[in-house]
Amino acid sequence: MGAIMNDFIKEFKNTMVFLKGNYFAYFMGIIGMAVCLASSSLLESYLLKRLLDGGAPSSIMTIVKIIILVVVYMLIMLLLLPVFTFMFNGRAKYGHNNVNKAIYQKFGKLPVDYYEKNHSGKILSLIFNDTWMVATIFMRHFKRTITAFSTIFIYLVPMMIYDYRITLIILVLNILTLLVNTQAAKMLRITTKDIQKEMGSMTVIISNIIGGMSVIKMYQLSKKLRDEFMQSNSTVAELNKHNNNLSAKLSAYNFFISMLNTIVFFLLGSIMVKHNLTTYGNILAIYSLQTVLDHNFREFGEYFPLFYNCLASTVRVYDFLEEKEEPIRYDIEKINNPEYIEFKNVNFGYNDTLVIKDFNLQVQKGQTIALIGESGSGKSSVAKLLLGFYIPHSGSISVAGKNMSDMTLAELRDMIAYVPQEATLFNTTIMENIRYGRISASDDEIIEAAKAANAHDFIIEQEYGYNTITGEKGIRLSGGQCQRIAIARAILKNAPILLLDEATSALDNESESLIKETLEKYGKTRTTIMIAHRMTSIEHADRIFNMNTLSFER
Repeated sequence: MGAIMNDFIKEFKNTMVFLKGNYFAYFMGIIGMAVCLASSSLLESYLLKRLLDGGAPSSIMTIVKIIILVVVYMLIMLLLLPVFTFMFNGRAKYGHNNVNKAIYQKFGKLPVDYYEKNHSGKILSLIFNDTWMVATIFMRHFKRTITAFSTIFIYLVPMMIYDYRITLIILVLNILTLLVNTQAAKMLRITTKDIQKEMGSMTVIISNIIGGMSVIKMYQLSKKLRDEFMQSNSTVAELNKHNNNLSAKLSAYNFFISMLNTIVFFLLGSIMVKHNLTTYGNILAIYSLQTVLDHNFREFGEYFPLFYNCLASTVRVYDFLEEKEEPIRYDIEKINNPEYIEFKNVNFGYNDTLVIKDFNLQVQKGQTIALIGESGSGKSSVAKLLLGFYIPHSGSISVAGKNMSDMTLAELRDMIAYVPQEATLFNTTIMENIRYGRISASDDEIIEAAKAANAHDFIIEQEYGYNTITGEKGIRLSGGQCQRIAIARAILKNAPILLLDEATSALDNESESLIKETLEKYGKTRTTIMIAHRMTSIEHADRIFNMNTLSFER
């Protein structure tokens, strides 16, 4: 029990961190709203007791005083309730905004290998499911839980004053309800965690279907993926059914206790009035509050499990936020008097399997070097190391004549224009896709870069020219067209080092010839590293390095 309470306190504190200094206003908003809303029932019970115990008002002034009291109360509520509501809503949305901000800021700080190891569906589930669940704590479940809890105490004070004996019996029955609901919350939390896990699996499957529809149709995988989705969906349905059954039984139990409260209340109250132990005014005043007291106990029993279950999403959000971030710079071995680009005694691999072993390479400034070799020989790994996506297990790397450990990763990447094997285009205009090479570039500079990449002619043939939307991952363009836009983006960056990873692999012979001419001209004023399978694409290279033999062929 102690461990559960400690976990609860830790998860609650972690959630409230997102309010960042707005705790007083947030909690005051909740308590203020609870007091304002509860006060109407308090006023009603007070007037009911006064009328029953005092009899009908003997003068018009008594009625006027009651009316004045009600009007003053209404004016106070009209002033205070909007203030407290504004305090709560503003801070709740602030907390929600901070959750989203923390998640999105974290995305940009994670190393590339995180995205290579984790499916996009898992990441989407975190964004759309877990962050929203955490947000509902601020905006809904915590407020309702605290409102119900605080209202219980607000009602108990006058009820105890009216008659503590009846109130204590009602309180005992309601505490039994609370204990049962708390136990149910633990059971619901376990099931809810399983549901969230399966929902993540369903998101992964849907992401696979959307991203690989052409392959699915070609290999007739629809049935297999549908069966996988239906299996996860059935599991979620069964878990939801279990939760619904438990909730239904809980509702029935809460209704039973509520009716039992009413029966005990009237039976005991009648006996006590008969023996002059209390008055009808006290009995009816307590009854008017007991109805809303029962309601708040039921609400607390309903909303506390929801609040408690949502804290499981806080755990997943924090697990993500605690993922190891990419460092500002890598602390690796240094090279004395390094070449412009140099790999010295570099060892690197994935999952403890070396892909590059005792790798040495020197590139002079202004040279064009081609890397060739069989698949799996480590060509693309060299590119990833050069870009700082990974850190070598051992060895040293220099870029632009500096040791990598003497530069931040931002500085390193500013010096490199990179064109990967598969062009990455975003679902925006062609103009904006090229502009990502240099955000401050003018439209004229973008057009010049497109011309240099031999992309201008096909772009202006599009229906909306440079304002044509490329579609998700450039689906509305051919592979060669996407690649030429990616090359235009690299040209626009105007970096001193050009890194091409199979950059012409998606081009036909004519397009490849045009790009070769472009790269040859563009590369004369830059240091270029080309990774290629086609020998025709590296004819203009100054030197060719074979990754299989770890030596230059020319």
